[in-house]
Amino acid sequence: MSNWEEGSVPSDTAQVIVNACSVCPTLTSNVSLKTITLNSGSSINLNTYTLTTLPTIGIPDVSMNNAVVYSSNSKIACGSPALDNCIFNGDISFQVGDISRESDYLVSSGGNIYNGKVVFDLIGDNQWFMGTTAGEIFNEDVIIKLRTGFYGGGYYGGGYFRLGNGTAGFSDTLTNIFNKDLFIEADSSNNGCLLSNIQCRGKFRLLAPHSYATILITGNSTFDKSVTLTSNIDNRNYANLIDFLPNDKQVVFKDSVIISTHNQFSENIGGIFMGNLVGDILAGKCIFDSSSILQVNSFENSQLYLVHCEFAKRFSGTSIYLPQDSSSYLGYYFNTNFGKVSISAPTIGIYQNVFNEEVTFTKTGIGQSYFLGGNRFKKKVTVHNQVGSESAIPMSYLINDIISP
Repeated sequence: MSNWEEGSVPSDTAQVIVNACSVCPTLTSNVSLKTITLNSGSSINLNTYTLTTLPTIGIPDVSMNNAVVYSSNSKIACGSPALDNCIFNGDISFQVGDISRESDYLVSSGGNIYNGKVVFDLIGDNQWFMGTTAGEIFNEDVIIKLRTGFYGGGYYGGGYFRLGNGTAGFSDTLTNIFNKDLFIEADSSNNGCLLSNIQCRGKFRLLAPHSYATILITGNSTFDKSVTLTSNIDNRNYANLIDFLPNDKQVVFKDSVIISTHNQFSENIGGIFMGNLVGDILAGKCIFDSSSILQVNSFENSQLYLVHCEFAKRFSGTSIYLPQDSSSYLGYYFNTNFGKVSISAPTIGIYQNVFNEEVTFTKTGIGQSYFLGGNRFKKKVTVHNQVGSESAIPMSYLINDIISP
């Protein structure tokens, strides 16, 4: 069926094609179709209604290319969307996937402009790759919801959302712009998300209330306003992983970074990783600029790694405190600190850092802490031990470091 005939409504078996049009389809109620294709120069007005298509594995049931979509808080419920170089005007939500069927691999080339609030609700055991050849622009708030898949499993779990053509090992050169707030909720287990080259000009919030969520932020990414990371671990076999992985690029935080974790088990599992977990001087870095603050509100039985991070020269000081009543571990490797540093954690690992101002370490737990060498202390260094059999962390731990106060 090419274009909608005046006065008729297609059935749920119709394969609708909308070509370039001067009088284009407008929904006056909820509509169910088998597939819909919007070709270059076409448009559709969804008003406040829901457009539902029939999910078919391996075949896009919603295909939009160089089209315009008008919406007033409407919804597109589909299985395999392909969205390329379109303009979306007004608030819209996409419910993508089917929790009752086998996994699907969904690809959208990107280059879209979203002029209203957008909700991406990914359900089922699906993988949706967006912006694979062109960056996306979001001019209002964006919410990404990841819900568990029926089949589940695999490194990225049941539901997996990727924005950009970067991977966990390689960064892409595209830029995805969020002009307002970005909120990611992995609201059930078995899901993952990878965002490449993010320019987030609003607040960024990430909530992982259940275990087995893998969230990766990679490439050249900038966060202009506050970043809030909240993680809960309720499965000891598959703990959450939140990883800011710049590879050979940079992730820059221009405002506060607020971290909260809760682990329901006593094991030290799961964690948050900021930077590259490699000893490579060419590796990218996470940069906390002069206005940013790293704040740990709560951290229970988890791991916090700060690796290849840089705390800016005008930064007033770095204070990292992990609660005493936990078995949490702080790994502090290959970082450059231009301001004063105060670190307090149950267990600490320090390796290959540069401290340009005074630094104080306080071990609050009974576990062994590790001063692994290669650090350079240019001002006074103080080491305390509040708990454990050692009366203090011996200064001999620093034997392979350079101390020049």
